[in-house]
Amino acid sequence: MGRDGERLVGKALLEAMMAEEGVTPLRGRGRAARGGAGRRSGAARAGPATGGTAPRGAPAPQGAPAPRDGPSLHSAPSFAALGERVEGLTARLADTASRLAESEAALAASEAALAACEAKLVASDAARDALDAERRSLHRRLSSEPVQPAAGASLAALLRDRGLREGELEEALLGLLAERGVGLAEALTVAAAAPVQRLLAEAIVLRCAAGGCAAPAGAVSLTVAPERCEVCGGSDIARAFSAFADACRAGGLSRVVIVGGSPSYRKQLQALYEPIRHDFSLALISGTSRKSERRVRGAARSSDLVILWASTLLAHATSNAYEAANARTLTVPHRGIGSMLRFVADSLTP
Repeated sequence: MGRDGERLVGKALLEAMMAEEGVTPLRGRGRAARGGAGRRSGAARAGPATGGTAPRGAPAPQGAPAPRDGPSLHSAPSFAALGERVEGLTARLADTASRLAESEAALAASEAALAACEAKLVASDAARDALDAERRSLHRRLSSEPVQPAAGASLAALLRDRGLREGELEEALLGLLAERGVGLAEALTVAAAAPVQRLLAEAIVLRCAAGGCAAPAGAVSLTVAPERCEVCGGSDIARAFSAFADACRAGGLSRVVIVGGSPSYRKQLQALYEPIRHDFSLALISGTSRKSERRVRGAARSSDLVILWASTLLAHATSNAYEAANARTLTVPHRGIGSMLRFVADSLTP
């Protein structure tokens, strides 16, 4: 509301209050009326010269204003009440203007929030359109690409899908390996690696040219440098242990006990035994430890072969205890590890 509007409202309120109080506002005619009364008073003062004063009880001259019953504009109580009313109305007007400003501010905030929501809606529509376009593009690509075989299909299944029959699989595979072996190996992806790793470990043997490093029957043997040899690793002791283990397996020995040898000898044998510990059981027992007769008999009876390493740290009492247990024993007269292992392998080989 502008200042002109506020003045009009204030003026209307003031006139309404003055009308309720019976107060007549001053106007131009009042001042003119007071001027006419003065002229009439002058004529009255000149009256005795022409005809004297009017008698008592005679009616007043027509031009004189009639007395008023209401309060005068200059009455002090009326001005005080009017001021209070004006102050009250002014306070109400200020309160109304404040609430109007608050409403306008709230309306502006709501309009801003609405604009933000509309912007988010536009962004969501754009993102949805982009996702729809990407989905249509992927659908077109999938429709145009050939159907891939199921994941985890075996090479034999792929060869059958190619149109080969059972008798032709091995011939085709050998031809592929001979002509494109590296490319075939690179193209294949193994879904379950563990079975393939076991097959490769059993079917492929890396060995050196030494005579004692022979590959098992049915395995593919590849000749490599001695340090890469999986049988001996370039070591005579490892080669001898491999021959010892093969002789034990060939003889059907599942539990073998070696009694004697220094701690360092037993440590080397244990390290050589760890990779094949699942093939058969090998127990390494100190030749100087004192065991009860009952424990010696139990160990001897549960073993398929007891090897007494006589030329090392082996007490006679210990060797006698194992011999007295009626176990199958083999006494080795050699001191070195390789010599002991070769002696046992030769003794077990028919």
